[in-house]
Amino acid sequence: MSDQSIRIIFATQYLENYGAHDWDGEGECPQYWKPKGGATYIVACTPEQLADVEWYNAVENGIAKRNDYEQEYILDVKVVDAIDFVESDYVDFWEAPINVHVSIGGDLLMEQNALNFENQVCGTRRWVQNGEEGQIGTTTFQEFEPVTVEWRLEKEMEMHGIAV
Repeated sequence: MSDQSIRIIFATQYLENYGAHDWDGEGECPQYWKPKGGATYIVACTPEQLADVEWYNAVENGIAKRNDYEQEYILDVKVVDAIDFVESDYVDFWEAPINVHVSIGGDLLMEQNALNFENQVCGTRRWVQNGEEGQIGTTTFQEFEPVTVEWRLEKEMEMHGIAV
């Protein structure tokens, strides 16, 4: 397989159905959707994968989800050559984007750094999901000594009007 020289950046909106909290499961679920943020997914792929409609649909279906309790839908998609991709151009300093690789079987291998209250990377969370079953198996978490990421610090200080 050729090099994964493309990045697809998906921005999503996540909503929770507050109407489902007291629902007894009988009849139709009450609808009271409340926005709860969203996520940025960064998918590494080859040009051939990007051109494959089935592959692309599997990625979209693995990211977007909807049931009676929650939904996440795609707001925006950008395609960038990996050589031009700079994470800070697509991610705010407080965000922990989800990096996605697609397995040969089509499952999405997800990896997300955890940020502490000082905005340092302090761990990595990993899980697998697909469009039919959602998350498959358990989430693993590897904690490590916090690391300051310079672009995050610079963007945060800039927001407060502090030169670094």
